[in-house]
Amino acid sequence: MIIYMMQYLGMMDDELKNWEKEFKDKGAELVFDYNLRPDEKQKYLEKAEVVITSNIPLKEDVLSKMPNLKMISVAFTGLDHIDLEYCKSHDILVSNATGYSTNSVAELVFAMILGLYRHIINADNATRNSKAKHGLVGNMLFGKKIGIIGTGKIGMRVAEIATVFGCELYAFSRTEKEEAKKMGVKYLPLEDLLAICDIVTLHVPLNNDTFHLIGKNELALMKKTSILINVDRGDIIDEIALTEALLKKQIAGAGVDTFSMEPPLPVDLPILYTSNTIFTPHVGYATEEAIFERNIMAKENVLAWLEGKPIRVV
Repeated sequence: MIIYMMQYLGMMDDELKNWEKEFKDKGAELVFDYNLRPDEKQKYLEKAEVVITSNIPLKEDVLSKMPNLKMISVAFTGLDHIDLEYCKSHDILVSNATGYSTNSVAELVFAMILGLYRHIINADNATRNSKAKHGLVGNMLFGKKIGIIGTGKIGMRVAEIATVFGCELYAFSRTEKEEAKKMGVKYLPLEDLLAICDIVTLHVPLNNDTFHLIGKNELALMKKTSILINVDRGDIIDEIALTEALLKKQIAGAGVDTFSMEPPLPVDLPILYTSNTIFTPHVGYATEEAIFERNIMAKENVLAWLEGKPIRVV
């Protein structure tokens, strides 16, 4: 059996050798994409029964060239890059690494909020250029209304952290959780949440229902003093509408980790020329601890499937 690892997952050589041994003990050969010539890649893709990947798109055009594929282990939480309908219709089991980056992503949310509220980037520049605090008076997070769109694992963790800062908690979600309500979260219709909250942060999967969930009309509902945080998927926000809202000062600022395309971004992308914004190149999950955890999950998924007891099945 061929287990095909499509991309480097940030592992050390010793860890890779351990993977090879563990799979060999199960009668499987682990093949690394980055060690192969183009002709070899195609050969192993055709032979592979298992694929391990992270964020490489696996749509029908690729999957259809893998006739022996039976299982995909995705070292990621989001699955919008995987053609799940194709997998379902061709009996390809998909497991992911759900929850591996919950804390990492939630912590980035507050890094962005505090960075915007306290003008951290501008303050750093001022200090380095022999300037004082003129124009750098910020805002407290304490007492602010934070609106959480999506109360899944990450949204719930954001709510937990927000309580420590003394925020008022509001949420909009497909499913209302009693656990969230006990924490003090008040569920509202999306329009009402956008209208009253000082901070709006997105934590929903990208699908047909959430594509451009936040567009021109939704941004117009937000207060001029409010900020928007997106560490989710870029296309949940209409990027053009957000750019216009920022340029026209319809909202006070934004923190964005994901865009309509994967970084590196073109230097002339209009949103990059907005002020009071913090941009990061899709690093929400990127901590040493989270990457270590996701790699364990990705391997566990395959080992469990080989034993006939699949886990984290989508």
